[in-house]
Amino acid sequence: MNLSKLIFEVIEDYLSQDSIGIQAVIFDFDLTLVDATCYRKYRDYARANKDWSIYDDHVGETKVYPGIKELISYLRSNDIKVIVVSDNKQSVIEKTLS
Repeated sequence: MNLSKLIFEVIEDYLSQDSIGIQAVIFDFDLTLVDATCYRKYRDYARANKDWSIYDDHVGETKVYPGIKELISYLRSNDIKVIVVSDNKQSVIEKTLS
C-alpha cells in the first residue's frame, strides 16, 4: 500500500468520527511528498560553491509521489490546512507543488 493511500484512509476514518476534528496535516517535503533523490547529486556542488540556485535549475526533475496531489486536494476540500516543512528552498517547494 502506498503512503498517500494509507494517509488518505486514516484521515477519512477520523473525519467520519464527529468527536475528532483535524485542523491541519503537516508533511515533510523531500522523500515524503516528492522523490527528491535527484537533488543529492547537486548538494555537494551547492555546498562547496554556496550556490543553491542549482536546485531551481533542476526543479523539473523532482517527482511528486503517486496519489499526493489527490491527497492534498482531498485535505483542502475538507478545510484541512496542509503544512509543508522542509530544509529545501521555498521556491523549489512552491514550484514542485504548484
